[in-house]
Amino acid sequence: IIDMFITSSINKLSEDLDIYIISNIDNPDYYQNINAKTIWIPISRNPNFFKDLYALFYLIFILKNIKPDITHSLQPKSGFIGSIASFMCRIPKRCHTFTGQVWKTNKGIKRVILKTMDRLICKLSTDILSDSKSQSLFIKNELKIKQDIDVLGEGSLGGVNLSKWKKNLHTYKDVHKRTSFKNGITFAYIARKKRDKGAHDVIRIFKKFQLGILLV
Repeated sequence: IIDMFITSSINKLSEDLDIYIISNIDNPDYYQNINAKTIWIPISRNPNFFKDLYALFYLIFILKNIKPDITHSLQPKSGFIGSIASFMCRIPKRCHTFTGQVWKTNKGIKRVILKTMDRLICKLSTDILSDSKSQSLFIKNELKIKQDIDVLGEGSLGGVNLSKWKKNLHTYKDVHKRTSFKNGITFAYIARKKRDKGAHDVIRIFKKFQLGILLV
């Protein structure tokens, strides 16, 4: 997520600040285009109590050594572990950005646990952000928190390069022509085709309203 969305932000900040990227990627060439020091941490994507506990203490050790003024986490697992470690190390500014909610498509006890983890992230952080205004409102209502959830500009995690990404009427018409959808509204589903990314929800909604679906 770092190399895809916030490379330019880090490179700009690194002109005046010392930036550290702490992640579970141990390939030294992975962040070669980013002007930041990299530190590997043994954090797994899936829940594992003992590995996660080890990662927590490992992160506390790292933060005690580099003594940052600000920490910023992005993903759910790193946000949970990072907020605890940052709070325990008394980092002055502790930020987290929500880019989605893993509990949205879960039910039962798993949903309760995941929402509780997000509430703890909010409680231990000094600043909370999200990548859209609608998501900020959704999080506040679902988690029942009083904290403000800020959005940078009109939204987006790392901004949009308008010289590269802009509306192209020719491309728009070409897509309609190739897909035979000459009229109506076109929806783009951009994510991994997995349950937790909402793929099943898209199919269910389109089926309910009898809309055509093109999966690529």
